[in-house]
Amino acid sequence: MAFTTSFLQEATGGSWLRHADATILGAEIDTRRSVVGRAFFAMRGTRSDGHAHVAAAIEGGCAALVVEEPVDVDGDVAIIAVDDTRRALMDAARAARSTFASSLVITITGSVGKTTTKDLLAAALVAALGLDRVAAAPGSFNNDLGVPLTLLNRGAADVVICELGINAPGETGPLVELARPQIGVLTALGDAHLDGLGDISQVRREKGLMLEALAADGVAVVAGDLDLAGLKIIAPVCREHGDNRVDGLGQALLCGQPLALLGVHNAQNAALALAAAKSACALLGVATCEATLVEAIAAAPPAAGRMEVLERGDITFVHDAYNANPASMRAALAAFAAMDAPGRRVAVLGDMLELGDAQDAAHASLAGELAALNLDLLVAVGPAMRVLEAAGATWCPDSLHASAHLRGGDLVLLKGSRGMALERILDATSAEAST
Repeated sequence: MAFTTSFLQEATGGSWLRHADATILGAEIDTRRSVVGRAFFAMRGTRSDGHAHVAAAIEGGCAALVVEEPVDVDGDVAIIAVDDTRRALMDAARAARSTFASSLVITITGSVGKTTTKDLLAAALVAALGLDRVAAAPGSFNNDLGVPLTLLNRGAADVVICELGINAPGETGPLVELARPQIGVLTALGDAHLDGLGDISQVRREKGLMLEALAADGVAVVAGDLDLAGLKIIAPVCREHGDNRVDGLGQALLCGQPLALLGVHNAQNAALALAAAKSACALLGVATCEATLVEAIAAAPPAAGRMEVLERGDITFVHDAYNANPASMRAALAAFAAMDAPGRRVAVLGDMLELGDAQDAAHASLAGELAALNLDLLVAVGPAMRVLEAAGATWCPDSLHASAHLRGGDLVLLKGSRGMALERILDATSAEAST
């Protein structure tokens, strides 16, 4: 979408440090991404202050600056001063959302599967509507920065797909109020971010707010086995079980068609994406055949770090270490166990973080399940995973030590929370292969 600098100043309630009339094509907070034609919001973070990068934003072609303090920069770019740039970004997105008269907003949340389901849904809708008519959150843009950026950067899209992620009570409400979705997709409810949310009932309550916010003419798309008890949902609920099948090599299936994804959990994600795509087309009055949607979903590649099959020298990795919680850990292990392994089958498992008081029990519970997976080697990484030594695991304090236990011909699963940096094993293996 495009808006003016005057619209931005009014939406944020800011004051002019430098008035200039210009058309703005979106918003950005990071000069490492394209800022051309966009408003650059100078954010103060724990590691960086955006005010130190305003010159880079201007050099990159931004159309306006939103700042909390005066900045000394050359040029005639509009500069707007606000009390809080983080809040100003939300305010700008809220004002922009009010102009989406003919657009459809879809939000996706859940303890696991959000990004994969979002990517599959986007692929299906692009096939049905065209590339320019669909805008989806890049990567995991799912918080109070990512959601407003997704809305502000929608371009001329008829459908905007937002991902909603939460770590603590009270975070879902503002994001849902901002996005005002017509379709909500709930992928799963599980033991994730319990250090902030406490227990599964609070997870259900917090994520259920998205479904409760849907109007009666909207659609709630949910995994078929989810417990929605206590939620007040007025929109029609589409419970999608999917066929929950994989082929003989662990590849996910949708309507009998193999996907470029592994595991039963991704068969479920694909089924949710298909149901949401069909609902979106219906709400938009667009006629499309199911086969078109299924083919697009089947061809969609895995997102980086999510059951991504990578070759490093003569070792094959299944990289699923973008993040981890008990549900995603079990899903990844089940998918990995179904794969064909000509050589050793090796699982490298890193700590599952942000589980609060449930951390010890969650890690210990894995020990009894791993014996049935026919692993040739189990490598446990991190203090919490040390409990798996009782199940025969080789323990390593960090990911770099783990790489020493791999050898040519291995099929290796990397699974752990993002903070464990298991991707360093990929880097170490690549470096060794090149020497």
